[in-house]
Amino acid sequence: MQLVASGVGTQPGTAESLNAPPAHGRARYDFRIVGPTTIKVWAEVFAPNPDNDSFWVRVDQGSWIKWNNIENFSCLPVHNSDAGGSVPTFSLTTGSHFIELAYREIGTSLGRLAPTSVTVDFTPCED
Repeated sequence: MQLVASGVGTQPGTAESLNAPPAHGRARYDFRIVGPTTIKVWAEVFAPNPDNDSFWVRVDQGSWIKWNNIENFSCLPVHNSDAGGSVPTFSLTTGSHFIELAYREIGTSLGRLAPTSVTVDFTPCED
């Protein structure tokens, strides 16, 4: 699965949302799976500097994950900055699911999103 979502980011003048996800300013990717699986979420991200390098991320109605310290122009799995930078996995049942991203720091933008099975051994959003 891969979503091309160029231009997902914030408008000039938007206030940062450092302590909690904002009520508005979110992107959502809906998908279905045909059998139970465990996934990681990969994303291609533009993060211009260390002060503008983070998103909030969640799968389905799960807890929001603070994804901070993103490397500029990177394709990497989402990591949990509040858990030592660990890469979270999500156990999903058959059926419909969604991934939601919300802005945290202004200037960070999403290029592509790629949820993958944890058994995949490649970087999914690189060409």
